[in-house]
Amino acid sequence: MKKGTRSDKPIVHGSGYRGKNYNLYALAPRLHPHLSVIDGFEGMEGNGPKIGTPVDHRICVVSTDWLAADRVAVELMGIDFARIGYLNYCAQTGLGVADLNRIEIVGESINKHIKPYKLHESIEKQLIWMKPAS
Repeated sequence: MKKGTRSDKPIVHGSGYRGKNYNLYALAPRLHPHLSVIDGFEGMEGNGPKIGTPVDHRICVVSTDWLAADRVAVELMGIDFARIGYLNYCAQTGLGVADLNRIEIVGESINKHIKPYKLHESIEKQLIWMKPAS
């Protein structure tokens, strides 16, 4: 941040895990890329982004549908898509394709390249978005 400027980061990151998932979903229609390129040559598992463990994955996902790209990347990481709040909200409201049966995969089968990633130690807290608000 430069002197005299303001950051909206606290607003987007506010309200805990439930708020983060909703805010990312709310921003998606306005800020989505027209071409999504996910460089998975080296991934990160565990407590990223600062103290995670590198994963030698050597994959790349490219799509003009950013949600389809994220859906394939989540699958390649061995993560249950149903647990990713903002991506589920985007799928439910038609912001892209999330059904693997409707995504054309060019190249080898996804199944040949799945590497289950260790999740963050706070994953159970992050899943609060799945529970009804109290």
